[in-house]
Amino acid sequence: MLEPERESSSTRKVGGVGTLLILTLVVRLAVLALRHDALAGDPDAYREVAVNLAAEGTFGHRRPPGTSNEYPAETAAVSPTAHRPPLYPMLLAPTARLGAWSPVAIGALHLLCGLLTVWVVFRLALAWEFSSRSATVAALLTACDPILLNQSAEVMTETLATLMAVTLLVGWTAASRSSNVAPAMVAGVAGGLAILCRPTFLPAVLLGGVVLGCSGPASRARRTALYLAAVLVAVSPWVVRNQLILGRPILTTTHGGHTLRLANNPQYFEHVRTHSWGSVWDSKTLERVVIDDEELRQSGQTREVLLDRRNYELAFAAIRSDPGGFVWATIDRLYKTWRPAPAQVSPDEGWKRRTLRWTVGAWYLLEFALVLVGLVALGRKAISPPWLFGAILLATFTLAHAVYWTDMRMRAPLVPVICLLAAAGVERLTRPSKGMPTAPGTR
Repeated sequence: MLEPERESSSTRKVGGVGTLLILTLVVRLAVLALRHDALAGDPDAYREVAVNLAAEGTFGHRRPPGTSNEYPAETAAVSPTAHRPPLYPMLLAPTARLGAWSPVAIGALHLLCGLLTVWVVFRLALAWEFSSRSATVAALLTACDPILLNQSAEVMTETLATLMAVTLLVGWTAASRSSNVAPAMVAGVAGGLAILCRPTFLPAVLLGGVVLGCSGPASRARRTALYLAAVLVAVSPWVVRNQLILGRPILTTTHGGHTLRLANNPQYFEHVRTHSWGSVWDSKTLERVVIDDEELRQSGQTREVLLDRRNYELAFAAIRSDPGGFVWATIDRLYKTWRPAPAQVSPDEGWKRRTLRWTVGAWYLLEFALVLVGLVALGRKAISPPWLFGAILLATFTLAHAVYWTDMRMRAPLVPVICLLAAAGVERLTRPSKGMPTAPGTR
C-alpha cells in the first residue's frame, strides 16, 4: 500500500511544479510584453560588450582614446576591458548577432533564467525539508517578486545573478550532506560562476567553503580544498586573461573603485546630512576622474586599472576625512538596500506610479513580516546548515552594500532566501501547533 501512496505524492508534486512554472511563464511574459522597450536599452553597457565580443571577438568597449570605459563611444576601436563581470555579456553575445531580434532573444534568456530559478527554489525548499505546499509558496513568492519582475525586462545581471544564487545554495546543501567530493566540486564551480556574474558573491563563496570545512560528514578538509580548487578553476580564465591583457590578475572587475567612490564622496555625504533618508542623490554631480598621459606612463598600467585604483584612493580619502559622514551614509545605504518601497524619483509623479510604489511596499512589508515569523519559528536552526548558507548570502551582500553603492535591485540575488524564510513563516502560521514541526528544517 505504501508504494502507490508515494507514487501519488510524486505525481502531485510534478503536477504542482508544472502549474507553478506555467504561472511563472504567464507572469514573466506579461511583464516582458509590458516593458518590451526596456529590453532595447543598455543602462550598464552589457549589451555593448556583448556586441563587441560577438562582432570582433574582444571583450571590450568602444571609446575614444584616452577616456575611461565609463564613457563609451560607438566610433573608435574596441578596447579590452574588465570593467564589467564577464558571465552575463558572454551569454548575451549570441543574441547580439540577431540584430533587431536581439531584445526578443534577451527576453527569452531572462525568461529561461526565471523559470529555472523558480524550479530550483521549489526543489531547494524540498531539500530543506519544506512540505510540498510550503515549497510551492516559496517558489510562487519568487515567481512574483516585484524586483525580479522588474529586472527581468532590464539588460542587467539581476536575473542571472538570482539563478546563480539558488544554484550556489543547492551546491552548498548537497556538498554539506555528502562525504563524496563530487558535490563539493560542483558547488565550487557554481561559486566561481557566481563570482563571474557578480563580484559581490566572492565573500559568500569563501565563507561557504569555511562552513563546508566545519560541518557535514567526514573528509571535511579534503572537501573544502576541492571546493576552493573548483572555484579557482572556474575563475582562472578570467584572471589569466586580465593579467595578459590589462597587466594585472584581476579576479573581479575594475568597476569596484567607481562604485566605492560613488557611495563615499563629500557630495553624497552632504546629501545624506541634508535630505531625507533614502532620497535619490544625483550621482552626475560627482566629479569625473581624469588620468593624464604622463601619469599613465609613470604608472606602467592601463588607464582602466589606474582609474580604478584612483577611485579607491579618493573613496578612502573621503571616508578618512569625514568618518561621521561615512557612518550616516552607511545607514542610508542599508536603508536603500532593504527599503520596502522604491524611492520617489520625481516630486510630481503621477498616481499610477505612486500606487505601484505603494503596492510594492505593501508586498515587501507583508513578506518581511512573514520572514520574522519564519526566523522565530526556526530559532537556532536559522544559523545551522542548510539555513546557514542562506544567512551567509544575506549577511555578505548586506555588508558589501553597506559600503559600496546600492539600491533595491542589489538585493535581487537574496530574494530566494527571503522567500524561503517567508514560506517558513507561512508554514508556521498555517500548521496546527500540536504535534507538528514549527518550521521547515526542524524535523
